Amino acid sequence: SFADIQRRYLEREGDLRHFPTISPVPSDKVWISSNFGYRRDPFTGRRAFHCGIDLAGRTGTPILATADGVISQAYHDPYLGKVVVIEHDIQERDEQGAVSIREGLYQTEYAHLSGILVKPGERVVRGQQIGKMGNTGRSTGPHLHYAVRYRDRRRGQYQGYENPRLFLLDQIPVDARVAAWLPAED
Repeated sequence: SFADIQRRYLEREGDLRHFPTISPVPSDKVWISSNFGYRRDPFTGRRAFHCGIDLAGRTGTPILATADGVISQAYHDPYLGKVVVIEHDIQERDEQGAVSIREGLYQTEYAHLSGILVKPGERVVRGQQIGKMGNTGRSTGPHLHYAVRYRDRRRGQYQGYENPRLFLLDQIPVDARVAAWLPAED
């Protein structure tokens, strides 16, 4: 029936709002300074796995939620500095207007922030500012460490980290030479 088709469409659109598909920073203000995967650790010089991407830019650059969800953590870590974690669960309404929460597929992590603008339990929407880029924790300069984790709904736990670049539908420059093109800090 048409009502069934409409319900399925709305369910899928709700799911799509909870997929982290936009850049966590304005893409014209940053560049990718370190990719996902194995790299040489900037502090030890040893080969180490990097579970996210680093987006370098200016301190204070807005950090945005990449999808709808709820803030599960906002804390300080000695290595990651100021961190925000978003669970991208799915909020649904039935015909009577009752709200239910369905576990999402992804969790996103934002680290090395200079400021956190959200609190645990707060619901956020895609594009909402959640923090500011910084240089906190174990960091070589102002940047955002951005990571995406996949949740296996059948097992009810997070499996591992995914390459965040696979989720960025808007493009971010990969070369530090773009720094010359960035506008001067006000």
